[in-house]
Amino acid sequence: MREAMAAQLPPDLRAILEELARSGVEIRSPEDLQRLLDSRPDLRARLERLSPRPASDLDRRFQELLALQSRAENNPALWPQVLQGWQDLIARADQEGQTFLAANARGNLANACARLYEVSGDLSWATQAERLFDEISQTFSRQQAPQAWAITQHSLGNLFLRRYERSGEEAHAQAAEEHDRNALLEYRRESAPSHWATVQHSLGNLFLRRYERSGEEAHAQAAEEHCRNALLEYRREAAPSDWAMTQHALGTLFFRRYERSGEEAHAQAAEEHYRNALLEYRRESAPSQWATVQHSLGNLFALRYARSGEEAHAQAAQEHYQDALEIRRRETAPSDWAMTQHSLGTLFARRYERSGEEAHAQAAEEHYRNALLEYRRESAPSHWATVQHSLG
Repeated sequence: MREAMAAQLPPDLRAILEELARSGVEIRSPEDLQRLLDSRPDLRARLERLSPRPASDLDRRFQELLALQSRAENNPALWPQVLQGWQDLIARADQEGQTFLAANARGNLANACARLYEVSGDLSWATQAERLFDEISQTFSRQQAPQAWAITQHSLGNLFLRRYERSGEEAHAQAAEEHDRNALLEYRRESAPSHWATVQHSLGNLFLRRYERSGEEAHAQAAEEHCRNALLEYRREAAPSDWAMTQHALGTLFFRRYERSGEEAHAQAAEEHYRNALLEYRRESAPSQWATVQHSLGNLFALRYARSGEEAHAQAAQEHYQDALEIRRRETAPSDWAMTQHSLGTLFARRYERSGEEAHAQAAEEHYRNALLEYRRESAPSHWATVQHSLG
């Protein structure tokens, strides 16, 4: 979000600010600014040309498209308008010689393509996003615009992380790590603490995904280190949402460790971090995040039940899943609803394995068949096959 805000600055103004940052200029008071302008008449003239200029048609269209792209997150039917709008704006900006505006527009188009890849898994969107980010790098080189270059590097890191999540190819993980570490060359903790923390969190997610696939404790340790680095700046009192996000990531890391080790200390650490996240992810203010953590706690207690056979763990798992379903309704979040239905099915199947009670078997079947209402063979074949296997 912070990077997106930086990208929304007028291109000419951002170029001036980056030039000052490269030269080590700090402005801490109006007096500092006045002294700078007195010593730099060229800079004064550039700023004066910027300040009285009314917004151009291109500037206004840029802001309109940003708003439209934000709305598309909750209304996918708007994505074609978003894509076409950015393409038209890029063409006009290139034609009029608005180099920085065109590069900013390409960045937002690339973000749109990356988002569509994340949602659909269609590789063509990832390919388009990567091409656009590469084009931006030709304008925003590290020497010319270090902060913009770092933004692009981090965006590429996120893109390759999404590709790794789908492909499992280590080359994608290596590319994600390389781009994020490139971003850290400019995002230093002492000069850009919030951006530094954002990239640390991204690296934590990357190593968590590696650990999920490899089981190598070195990956788990790296994930924990990067998440804890992020928490050095993501303090609850200053950045509560980011703090909660990182707490949830740590909870998931310790849950994965518990899956492999069976050590109750890992389960306890996972629960602690999940409950920390709920201190900020409240149902009334952050319902979708609250439901996600409730589902995660359901998974944790379901696994505890699978290992211990203690009915109290099964009851806790059921309670957390049902809490999640209060927000994850089929009509508004069908995929999440189906995922939680499947998890409830598995919980009741395990209960049936231990109790032999037909009521547990019937509940398991009901939840599995609920999941199949959304996990259809033609649209979600792997999920459909998983539930079919569970029913079998």
